Amino acid sequence: MAEKNLGQIYEDASFNYLKKMNLVTGEAAGASSKIPDLTIKLGKGKDTAGMELKTTPTAAGGLVMKYVDGAWELGATGGKDEKEFLAGLAKKYGVLKIANNKRSAWGKNVPHLQYDGDKKIYVPKMTSRQAYDKDIKQYGGQSEIHIDVESRVIASYYNSKDTYYMNVGSHGIYLLGNTDPLDLNGRLKKLGASLIPNFNFPVFIRCRCQAKGGGDYNFNMVQTMKAGKVSPYNFLPMNGAGTINIREANSKVNEELLKAFRM
Repeated sequence: MAEKNLGQIYEDASFNYLKKMNLVTGEAAGASSKIPDLTIKLGKGKDTAGMELKTTPTAAGGLVMKYVDGAWELGATGGKDEKEFLAGLAKKYGVLKIANNKRSAWGKNVPHLQYDGDKKIYVPKMTSRQAYDKDIKQYGGQSEIHIDVESRVIASYYNSKDTYYMNVGSHGIYLLGNTDPLDLNGRLKKLGASLIPNFNFPVFIRCRCQAKGGGDYNFNMVQTMKAGKVSPYNFLPMNGAGTINIREANSKVNEELLKAFRM
């Protein structure tokens, strides 16, 4: 069995912590990208909503980029809503136009990793590790493509997966867009407490050469976020090991949020 990464540890810890308080239903998403990381619920009633979990501000969804017959193209979406959304985003911001422009590093250089259909090939013939060493020099660092996009793009992306809340272990809880299906802010307002802020971290599209381990790698386009303003509440504060920081979770500020869940 593969060892769990920090994000998976955090997801499991969050689910188990909320289950003890009857504030989560179903099960954690695990490796599935089709459902929210968690389905949170109120302490009373049957209303539920999806919540995305992030250990820190990081990548938020991506698509493989392939070099085929002398040009860059996007990998297949497989009909998945979130992948279709990213493909539409790439079109809106001209990702392939920039990548294939001869004035950019991506357009000037020829990658050693190419594709014949879905099959990876290395040109000229070499090992994947040798190819990666060459391609990271051509496409890494300052040669990456970065395109600033509106922060609401992240919200729209997760809303497409029926997810309306995000908790970043290092920064706290945010609304994804203007929809608050559990009416948490309405409840907090009645308590005279601070409201959950809307997610507004700076967001950009990043095209990169990414190592996958064991010498394998690929090129991909990802949505990436930079750290923004810390939320007044951290519903699921994370410690360094990926588990829940109970002391912070039980702070007076977070108690206000828990009251809203139990009203």
